[in-house]
Amino acid sequence: MPRVLIATTGSLGDLNPMLAIGDHLRALGADVDFATYPCYERACHENGFRFFAIGGSGDYVHTLRLTRDMLDEQSFDVFVDRVNFDQLDLSYQQLLEAAAGADIIVAPSHVAPAHLVAEKLGIPYVACALCLIHLKSTATIGTEEYKRLSASAARWHSVLRKLRESQGLSRKVLPFASLLSGVTLLLGVLPPYLLSPADLRIPSLEVTGYAAFPRTRKTLRDDVLSSFCDERTVAFSFGSFADACDPAHFFTESLAACRMLGLKCVYLSKRATPAMLEASGPDFMVREDVAPADVFPLVGITAHHGGTGTLVAACDHPKPMIIVPFFLDQPLHAARMNALTGCPQISARDYDRHSAAEALKLALQHGHSMTEKIRGLAAQQSDGAERSAHRILSTLAGARRLTLG
Repeated sequence: MPRVLIATTGSLGDLNPMLAIGDHLRALGADVDFATYPCYERACHENGFRFFAIGGSGDYVHTLRLTRDMLDEQSFDVFVDRVNFDQLDLSYQQLLEAAAGADIIVAPSHVAPAHLVAEKLGIPYVACALCLIHLKSTATIGTEEYKRLSASAARWHSVLRKLRESQGLSRKVLPFASLLSGVTLLLGVLPPYLLSPADLRIPSLEVTGYAAFPRTRKTLRDDVLSSFCDERTVAFSFGSFADACDPAHFFTESLAACRMLGLKCVYLSKRATPAMLEASGPDFMVREDVAPADVFPLVGITAHHGGTGTLVAACDHPKPMIIVPFFLDQPLHAARMNALTGCPQISARDYDRHSAAEALKLALQHGHSMTEKIRGLAAQQSDGAERSAHRILSTLAGARRLTLG
């Protein structure tokens, strides 16, 4: 029985697709372990996976120390610093211990220690691109955009070079570039419609499709919410970044925009403030324990941040949408969806009641054509979890044949 170690950091949007892949790997006869943040231990155990902690004690939000100032153009640098390099030595040692006896390591592309540990142990490494930023950062190395990050990149190279030297790993001229250049296989675990022809030319990339985690939750048991929602209701779901940096602002402006157009508002936030949860009115609701996929089928319009999982959920229930991207992959997804469907997009730093109302008005005006285009995109989606699991095991089998040969 092959032992697969799946390592992931980041938000639930990073964890859930990997859980889906792990579920299919297990069904195919693999022994699957997870190495991830301590805050996800319960989720791993509930789904029957052995758990190993990597990183410090904080969750994704606390690790990133999210604030509104991360909406500026340097947010990519800050994100890479905090999620990968602030605790790189610790995460590497923890992952090295977790990988003892593993036959293959599978990880999202942003998990920096994964390729180092696989190299140290001499086992295959499969990287999963869960969003466009994973591919874009690779494709743009050496371009003007990459040069803009030269100061940060120089430090990243230095940190990785020192770790390589301390672990007896081979010297590399650009060790940061080896995050993906040294992979055994790069899986595009994201909706195929997000990819451009340029993305598809990336070496070693195989697109499997988004890996949707099987929903084990019970059917929505919120009769009040179900009765409230109708075709004139907008569901807002802006993800963990909005929740962490300023949930009250995004809720207040969203509700005001709805009232300007005579619409109703359902605002979803896992970190809603007490004032938000205590507020009530005939034209709005706030929920902190309801998944977007549970609400999107009930409403007439969706407004979201463009994170991969939330975007897929919105496309699975085609209807007019607006996208409010914050940082990293989200602006890329928003631009791509705007080009494909015409859905309006608003930068998070420009989001207020007036910009939101204009975007919602535009979405309503072009609602039918937008819905049909979204429906066409959703039809392209396949079971990325199953396809990814098969490719991971076939890659392992191929690596073993090479070793034996």
